[in-house]
Amino acid sequence: MQIAESSRVLFQKRNRLWTQRPRTHDMTLCPLINSLKGQIDSAIKEQLQKTLQGLDTNNMRDTWRITESLANTNSNIPPLTINGKTVTETQEKVNAFPYTLEQISTTNSNADRTFTVSTEQIVNDFLTQPLTDRMRVPNHSEIAWIVRHLKPRKAAGPVGIQNLVLQHLPRFVFKFIAKLFNRSLALNYFPTQ
Repeated sequence: MQIAESSRVLFQKRNRLWTQRPRTHDMTLCPLINSLKGQIDSAIKEQLQKTLQGLDTNNMRDTWRITESLANTNSNIPPLTINGKTVTETQEKVNAFPYTLEQISTTNSNADRTFTVSTEQIVNDFLTQPLTDRMRVPNHSEIAWIVRHLKPRKAAGPVGIQNLVLQHLPRFVFKFIAKLFNRSLALNYFPTQ
């Protein structure tokens, strides 16, 4: 399918306005760009209709080539519906997930009950264990080593402390940092500010 010269002119106008808008911050260009998009879409639809009408149905090679070029590889995901009702809220989507799993799952009549019980017990034991018990807490010398190997020219973090300042802290400060960090790990408390 050949693109008509009039469509190419529309593309050029749209692209020129598209690149001009971020440079000039001119919001009056947006309606012009949108109208050009509509004109381009209608021109492409007309061109496609003309191409399909002029298609020789006896030549299967042309038919296949056009069909292949028009094939849409992007599949649209249908909206989530439960009992014919479209689900839009987050909580409804969360509730729809187990409902959907129930609908598509099948029961295994040959399941080994002892294996299922032991697997559930292992999973429950894993979930009830405290996470911090399995971690070895870092000591002050490890924290001092990490700080010593920070890149001094890196930008400051959200607190605003430069790496160069951290590297010049006295060594006894790292003991307090280690205690503070280890207590935060033990209590699972990580403040954001």
